[in-house]
Amino acid sequence: MWLPQFGCILMVIITYVCWVDGAQGAKTASSKRPKGSPQSPTRSPIVPDLCSKAPDMKVICHCGTDARHLVTKADCWVLGADLSRKDPIWAAFYAHTSITDVKFITFAQGNLTYVPSRAIRILSILSKLSISFTQITEVGAYALSNATHLAKVEITNNTQLRALRRFAFANHPVLFDVNLEANRINLLEAHTFVNLPHLEVLRLGYNNITHLPDDVFDTLGKLKELHLEHNQIAQLSRDIFKGLGNLLNLDLSFNNLTFVGNTVFAELWSLQELSMQNNKIEQISERAFDGLNNLHTLQLQHNSLISLQNGIFTVVPALNSLNLIDNQLETLTYENVHPIYDNLCRVDSVLNIDENKFICDCRLAWIWELRKKTNNTKLRHSLHDLECILDTSRLGVKVVAGRKPKLDFFDDMETDTEEANEVVESKSHSVDQGPRAMRLLSLVKEQLPCHQELQFPTELPKPQESIKVISHAEQENLQQSTSTGPIVLLNWLMVILIVSIHALMPSIIN
Repeated sequence: MWLPQFGCILMVIITYVCWVDGAQGAKTASSKRPKGSPQSPTRSPIVPDLCSKAPDMKVICHCGTDARHLVTKADCWVLGADLSRKDPIWAAFYAHTSITDVKFITFAQGNLTYVPSRAIRILSILSKLSISFTQITEVGAYALSNATHLAKVEITNNTQLRALRRFAFANHPVLFDVNLEANRINLLEAHTFVNLPHLEVLRLGYNNITHLPDDVFDTLGKLKELHLEHNQIAQLSRDIFKGLGNLLNLDLSFNNLTFVGNTVFAELWSLQELSMQNNKIEQISERAFDGLNNLHTLQLQHNSLISLQNGIFTVVPALNSLNLIDNQLETLTYENVHPIYDNLCRVDSVLNIDENKFICDCRLAWIWELRKKTNNTKLRHSLHDLECILDTSRLGVKVVAGRKPKLDFFDDMETDTEEANEVVESKSHSVDQGPRAMRLLSLVKEQLPCHQELQFPTELPKPQESIKVISHAEQENLQQSTSTGPIVLLNWLMVILIVSIHALMPSIIN
């Protein structure tokens, strides 16, 4: 009888103990919870899958995988217009840390105004980064998060990008190629490029750069290509290129250069190609190319050069490709080209000098000989058609109608009855005298106009730089002074002798 009653009493005791323990636990938890906090736990934001292409995502990536089905490449379209630096979308990259190649492009109404440093920091083995068509205004210090595997960077076609700040590209030990073309960059701060021991290619073309600070590239000792074309650079100094002793190719075309001073490129002793076409260059100093012992290609076409200094190519002994098309040159003398004359005779030589304002005179006589000696067929044809301006009225040269002038030489392979060097007029009398454009090689070399002051720079260089070109009038005066000098001296001696005798006469008489 007592066993059932005992069981009921035991059940009541156990239930009471459980209730008390539960109440005390709830009280303890309640005392630890901050006042005013909700009873239900806070949920973390849902991180979307970067490659899922959900319609409400702010960034959608087209992902590529490797053989292990790991995502290694992502072309990401930025769709969100309110994408903050701490937006949860960047955390989606944690699921794909295997990405080595990532590209960011704004699309439709998307708006990206900063370099996505948070995503770059997550991608620890990232080797290639591309950012295009965004609204980024500057690349700030350490914007690429000191990525140690980054090898190639392309930040192009960002029409709002204007500034590269101090340490913008810093501490990337394997970075070898940086492309910053087609932005609106007009400011490079000092120390923009720091600790990039393997950088070989730097492209800054198609921007609005007007000024380069001194030593801006001084830490880029391994750089081989520097592209600065299509900017607004108007002045150069030697310090700009300081530290670039291994540079092979420098492109300064399509800028606003008007003058190239002495020793500007003296730090570039490895340079092989220098492009300065399509500037406004009027003058190049005689020592402008000092230090360029390995330069073999020089592009100076489409400038405003009127003349060249005699010794300008003395310091570039390897030069064998020279382009001077479309300048204002009145002549190109043997003194100009004789340091590289042998190079121009090689089969791989290039000499483009068309579309200038050459005057037909003896200063161009060396062209006949070069045309004979050069092994470059294209160069021979180019020289065959070279034009100059002959002022027949001032020089007293007449071109008789209906006659072909005698040529100094004429290659069989270039014989062409229509293109042969003719000076033929339809009239039966002498043509009107005055300046006229003619093919240089249609004239007879020995009959080229040659004033006294032009005689030295024709066939051979001056035997000594100290020799002075003397005009005809000066020669006559010199001859007269030479012939009358002894007579004048003799007269003075006779006067001195007479005066001396007159002074000694009294003593002799006594």
